Amino acid sequence: MTKRTGNAIVTQTALVVAVFLFVGAAVSTASADMLYYDGMGKKAAVRIEADGMLADGKTVHAGQLRLRYQDESYLGWCVDLDHYTGTGEVEEWSYSTLNNADEVAYLFETYADDVVSGRDAAGLQAAIWEVINETSGTFDVTDGYFQIRNNGAAVQEANGLLATLPGSYTPQTELLVLHSDTKQDVLIGTGRPNPVPEPATVVLLLAGGAFAVHRRRKLA
Repeated sequence: MTKRTGNAIVTQTALVVAVFLFVGAAVSTASADMLYYDGMGKKAAVRIEADGMLADGKTVHAGQLRLRYQDESYLGWCVDLDHYTGTGEVEEWSYSTLNNADEVAYLFETYADDVVSGRDAAGLQAAIWEVINETSGTFDVTDGYFQIRNNGAAVQEANGLLATLPGSYTPQTELLVLHSDTKQDVLIGTGRPNPVPEPATVVLLLAGGAFAVHRRRKLA
């Protein structure tokens, strides 16, 4: 065994400390990307029934979310009924982490670009909530675990969209869930940033904003 002198020990210790400080500085400067919430686009009010979720028994605005992420603007959709909408740091998760992910992808890719009214927006949002949250095996926003109330037009629109679900579907674009531990998760299509309309009056629900869905399953 080589005998170390006091000076050698001091030198080695100084080197370790220097490396630690360098690594620590690198970690401290790294941060998740920010998702900026700029209010809602097309929307309509619905009452949600989903026992045990934060949104249960509450009237919320269902529809487009106006978002900014990585210098692009998007019209996103709620996928998390247990958090409030808001600006915050997010991680990128695959759309496949959502329950019934391919059904969600079909609804988004088939109908999101055709939304022209509050009825359209609320119907699509409710249909997305339904396929992610329903546990009965049958998709109908008036029956089962997840339901919406107090908006017959949105109910009719949502069930009309759900009736078109195919037996199988493969997404045609890149879909992404922007996940936060403290804010609502949202779904966007990263292959096609959306031109976001000029802001109207921003109406936030329950001091936080619109709700959304998804039972969280982290990526393997």
